[in-house]
Amino acid sequence: MKMLKPERFSDVDEALCRSALPLTPEEIDFLHSHGVKSIVSMESMPREAFERAKHLGIKVFSFPHVTSDSLPTEKEAKHFFQIIQLTKKSKGKVLVHCNMGRQRTGLMVAVYLTAKGENPLRAYQLAGTAEVEVKAPLAKNSKTLRSMFKEISAAIKMKKTLKPPAKKNATPKRRRLK
Repeated sequence: MKMLKPERFSDVDEALCRSALPLTPEEIDFLHSHGVKSIVSMESMPREAFERAKHLGIKVFSFPHVTSDSLPTEKEAKHFFQIIQLTKKSKGKVLVHCNMGRQRTGLMVAVYLTAKGENPLRAYQLAGTAEVEVKAPLAKNSKTLRSMFKEISAAIKMKKTLKPPAKKNATPKRRRLK
């Protein structure tokens, strides 16, 4: 069977990889051969690709509310880390993607790296998001970006274990950058 690498595919670390939207069953076959067992999707996948993932036992999780100008809510971030933790336990990788594999994908990768202990601005640069569009709202206000990443990282407390603590009576609210 022919396999195709999705656009902008790369490994972040041993547990997470990223790409643009996987469009074809052949791209899903590539991901499967690369050890991907879960997909965090911020964009609707084409039916054929989704069906191929399902057939191969790859779980697809939808995160449609993450946008390029806001951080994920605490609840979304915790769910993202739970997916990574559970997939890693089963010796698999998680693919995170949006349409182009740049801004929203980069944002989720930056949140992940920050929660693992990376400096928020450095995580944002490592995620490749800052070089895509400097005029994007997140890239403009580094002080807000730094404080928001630290806030999410502190709330999730995932520096070593990536295991989110339960938080009582928390109402997640989307944080907008100014």
